[in-house]
This record gives sequence, structure tokens and C-alpha cells, in this order.
Amino acid sequence: MAEPVNTTPRSKQPDKVSSGGGGGVDDELNLDQLKMLKEVFEEADDDGSGELDINEFIDKLGPHLGGNLTRDQITQLFMKIDADAGGTVDWEEFTNYMFLERAQEASGTTNENWRLFPQDFKDRNDPGVSHRGQVDHVFYCEVIDKYVTISRDGSFRLWNGVDLKHFRTVTLGSAWITSGIYMPGARKLVFTSADRSISYYEANRGSYELSGRVYASGTMGVPQSLTLVTNESGEQLVYGDSKGEVNMLLCGTREWPARDLISTDEHQDYLSVHKEHSDWISQVEWVPDIGLVSSSIDSSIKIYDFVREKVINTCNHHLKAVYGFVWCSAYSIFASCGVERDVILWQGNTCRRIGELSGHTASVTHVALDSHLNHVFTLSLDKVIKVWDLRTHRCLQTITQDDWKKTEDTESKPHSLMYDSFHKRVITAVNKPHAWIHKLVAQDRTGHMEPVRGCLYNSTFHVIVTADEGGAVCVWNINNGQREGRFLRAHGDAKLSAICFDKNERRLVTAGSDGTVFMWNFNNGSRLKVFEHAEEKEELTAVLYAADDKRESDAVYAAGWNCKVFVWLEEGDDKVEDYRTFEGHREDITHMAAFPEKQLLATGDYEGRITVWNLFSGEKRMSLFHRAERYETSVERLMWLRPHPSQKDASLKPSLSACSGLSHRSIRRSNTGTSHAAPAVAAPAAASVNGSLKSGSEQEGGGGSDSRGPMLLLSCGGGGVVRGGGHS
Repeated sequence: MAEPVNTTPRSKQPDKVSSGGGGGVDDELNLDQLKMLKEVFEEADDDGSGELDINEFIDKLGPHLGGNLTRDQITQLFMKIDADAGGTVDWEEFTNYMFLERAQEASGTTNENWRLFPQDFKDRNDPGVSHRGQVDHVFYCEVIDKYVTISRDGSFRLWNGVDLKHFRTVTLGSAWITSGIYMPGARKLVFTSADRSISYYEANRGSYELSGRVYASGTMGVPQSLTLVTNESGEQLVYGDSKGEVNMLLCGTREWPARDLISTDEHQDYLSVHKEHSDWISQVEWVPDIGLVSSSIDSSIKIYDFVREKVINTCNHHLKAVYGFVWCSAYSIFASCGVERDVILWQGNTCRRIGELSGHTASVTHVALDSHLNHVFTLSLDKVIKVWDLRTHRCLQTITQDDWKKTEDTESKPHSLMYDSFHKRVITAVNKPHAWIHKLVAQDRTGHMEPVRGCLYNSTFHVIVTADEGGAVCVWNINNGQREGRFLRAHGDAKLSAICFDKNERRLVTAGSDGTVFMWNFNNGSRLKVFEHAEEKEELTAVLYAADDKRESDAVYAAGWNCKVFVWLEEGDDKVEDYRTFEGHREDITHMAAFPEKQLLATGDYEGRITVWNLFSGEKRMSLFHRAERYETSVERLMWLRPHPSQKDASLKPSLSACSGLSHRSIRRSNTGTSHAAPAVAAPAAASVNGSLKSGSEQEGGGGSDSRGPMLLLSCGGGGVVRGGGHS
């Protein structure tokens, strides 16, 4: 189960507990109620696992969530809190959901309604004021209301915070500048360079003159990243270097003329904090709640405790180089990025991985945070910016090169990124800064803008879930028709082609035109699993989920233009790579339908062939053919039917029926081959099965019928004819 995030409760009026699910309960929660709920939660945990299953949650905790909540509402609340659909809820998941839902309701808006827009300033800068090299780092200095950009050309430049007009250029030398920071206590701008220098510049009177410089000496590495460690006694400058060492400077800011750093028994200009990294340090940051955090090209992130004077935790969730990280104090989590395309989310105190932000197609080089909205901004090597909601782990916005301001030179290819909380902007830069304003937009209540490829009713949450080709998945309230949720670009740039639910209708499975299959928590848009295959990435036209209770085996089936049926057994991993195939079709598979009670899977293809398989072994049971005019043989829909329990007529044996949509004729053929007249099938052409199927459960239209009775497989296609084939 996914690791929950931590929040600190605020004092509230003592009444009833907010459930986040409506039902007339009050929206207030105080510390006494929290303690009471904690005691009830622990008592409800019969097995002592620290987690409640759905029955424990409903029966033991449910009565304390408000008298107006029905059992169905409590059930739905459990499923919403259980964001990873793991079947259990722990205490931190529960409290986190309650606080976040109430905060969102109090604000009257959702965090999803914020977007980045280019901030159009009249560019009054001459072309000559831009950096000659790429800007590797940019930061905002609130005291002087200036953006500071540092570059490989050996200079730093200041830009007005109001309109990004160039203010001044200061050249340190010819060496590549590696990092920069502002020291508010000393009112100095500090920069490190590839020549191992650490330079201090006055910012007090606006002179920006060099006031001191020291050099890393001897075998010391090149300073790579700077941070300030602050406490009651003042501020100390700490840097990480190219050898993986973290050092604290003890010397003053007015070391002039320039000199080397000294560390002897008589005199110490610096202290070695730790040497735990094996490669250069990409970022070092002082996080008062956690400690001194450093990331490295060696793929690790270390947390150092100054009190215990040692590294107390190591994050090893990255397999390759780590480029940077941000700390979200509201949720007590880090978001870190690197060579891998996913941004890793992990808990600050335990270093336990709690999820990832997946969607980039190239290495993520920069990550920034809006701590007010808890939005994460990421920039990848292919110059794509994404905006993420840390609460739901969903991508809210994607900005590609097509969205950048088209100019001469290379300004449409950003190289660095930071978030300015004072002006509520994202600043990007190549050789000069560009601003993106972060602002609230009107809540979007529109539906689909592209053709809808699936529509499912969810009996668990009593909602309708729809999905379109563009990857927009919408959740609709069935009572008032209002959209209750939406997430976009489920398959990125590929088209979404098919959808289904899992056996409990808790999760949504989607298939794409690029051969991908994903599993989602459709209530919050979190992607839970990826099902992969090594075949050619052709479009998938059908997907379904089938469960065999006898074998305790759940599987996802997908088929399409590969002419194969892909089968993945659902496992605990978030990436399922083991699969098998059912092969036998010569043309594109257009649809399929499963009947787990009889262990049957029917697939139809473009040339009219219908193959019936053993659902679990893949053994072929029979083949049927649509016979129609050329190019009209395609099987568009398949559906398994069986007689109602009230139909006890012995003549209702497995049969083959055909029904024309034009003449409304129907033929029933018995086992002996004799044809009989039969009633017309009512509106079968519109029938399709999309959803999950469960062995031994009651199927729609089947009620509590005996599973040993005969079944009917209906198919329809381009010939305008619906056909039925019997199977006993």
C-alpha cells in the first residue's frame, strides 16, 4: 500500500468529525476528537496490523464519522481514502484525507484550477544583455527584488522583478559559475565557480562589488551547490563539492585579497560535515524539519543530523544520477528528480517511497515547488514543463515547445527553472529569464472535446465514468449530471482506445493506440499499474478484467491490431512485465467478451472470425464466422447471454441464432441441425460488454441463474446482422 503523507492538524471547534463525504456532518475537527478517533481506530483494528479493512472501517469507525452518513456513503468514503485501492486504510491515510478534503472545501476551489500562462512583458532588453552561455541556475532575491541568473560564461546578471528588465552584469572571470545564493544576514550574494573559488559580492548598497574570495585548496573538490544553515546563533554557508564532500565555511565574508582555505590545528576556515557521497553533489539544502539534505550523481540522497553529527537516513530509490529535490513541509515528503524520467516521492522521516510523478519522456533536470498550493513544477531534458498536484500525484498541465514564445535564437528551449513564491511565477531561462504567471482559472465543468471511446456505470460509487480518444477520463454524478472529477492525457500523446473496470469496480483499466495498458484510481487520477509487453506497439481495441475466484487469479486481457490476446496476471508490482499471448487470428482483433463462469473468452476480428478460448489456458474451443459481403464481415461487438432462470424449456439448448437488423428475422438452430423459428432479438446491435467479469458472481441479466444452463454469444458487425451462437 502506498505510504501516506503527513499533515499537522490545526485546532478546530469540537463537534463532529468531517468525513469529506458530505452527509451533513460538520467540517470541524479538534485535538480531542483526533485522540478519540485514534483510540477508536486502534480498537477497530482487530488483527493489530495498523490498518482497517472495509468491514472494520464501516462497522467500528463508521458510527463516529457522523450520524447522517449511510452505509453506502461510508463505503464510498473508505474507497476514496484508500487511494491505492489496496483494500486497507491506515491512520495516516485517514487523517491526511480528512484534513486535505476540508481544506479544499474551505477554500471553495480545487488546486486543479491553477495554470501557468506566459507573462507578456514588453521586452525592453537589448540583445547584448543576454548571457553568452546557458543559464544553469536562477534565483530570486526578495530584499532587492531582483532575479539573479548565473551562467557558464562566467557572469551573473540581475533582472528587475517587476518587468524582467536587465539591471546589471557582473563578471567573475572566465570560469563556469556552478551555484549562487543570497545571505540575508550578511547581505551578500555568494557564488561558486569551476576554478574552485567562492566569491562574496555586496548587495547592501546596490554596488555589487566583490568583497571577499576564498579558494578550495589542495585536494578539495570544486564547489557545486550552496545552502545556508540557520539557527538562533546566525547563518553558516555550506557547500557540496565535486568529490562528494559536504563542507561548512567558518571564515568571514571579507576575505580580501583572495586566499586558499586553511584547515589546521591552529586555524580552521571550514569543517568537513560528511564524505558519504561517492560522486559530485548536485544539490545541498538545509531543511530545518529534517536536517541537511544532499543529492548526488551517485544516485543517493543523504540526510545529515547536526545534533548526532552523522548521516541518519539515505534515500536509494533512484537507480541513476539525482539532479535535485524539493521539500514539501505540508505533506512531509520530498520530490526528487534525475536521469530517470519519473519524479520520485518519498517520506522525509523514514525515506520510504510513497509514489512517483510519471509522464515525462526524458530525464527530469529541474524540480520546483509552490508550497502554498503544493504544486510541483518539473522541467525535462526535452524542454517539457509539467505541473503536478502533490495531493493527487496528477499532472495538471503540460507545456511543450509549441507553447513557448517563438523568438529568434534558442529562447524557446528552456534550460533552467525555478518558482518565485513572492510574485507567484515560474521563471525559466536559456540565456535570459522568462516569466510564467501561476493563476487561478475558472473551474472547468465541460465534458469531452474528442470522440468518447467508453462509457461505464460504476455500481460501487454510483457514478458514470467516460473516456475519450484524447485521454480525458471524466466521472459524472448520475443524479444531477454534474462532472465530479476528471484527469487528462491518460496515455500521453497516444489515443485512448478502450476501458474497463476491475472486478470490484474500484479501479479503471485503459488501453491505448500505442499498445499501452494502465490501471488507475479514477477518483483521483493516480496511475497504479503499468502492464507492458515486448511485442510490436500496435493499437489495442479491447480490454477487459476477469477474475477466477476458484483459482484466486485475476488477469487483464487486451487485444487489437497485433492479432493476439495479451494476458497479464495482476501482481503487486506497479509494473507488470510477465505476460502470455493467445494466438490464432489472422486479422486485427476488434472486440472480445469473457464468461469466467464457463471459463470462456470470445474474440472477433476484422475478417469475421470469432474464436472461443479457454479463458485461463488459452486453448481454442471453437471458431465461428460472420458471413457477409466483402468488407462487411468485421465483428464489431460480442456479448455472452444466457436464459433467465424462469426459462425451463428443454428446447433451450445451445443454439446458433442469426438476426437481421433490416428484416428482423431470427433463426434458432438446435443440436440436430434442424432450424426453428425464434422471436426477434430486442435491440441487440447496441449491446456491448465493457467492464470486469467475475467467476461465480451474478452477471447482468442472469440474476441468480444456474451457471450450468445454456449460454448465447451475440455478435454484430458491418453487415447489419446480429448473430447468436450457442454454447453449453
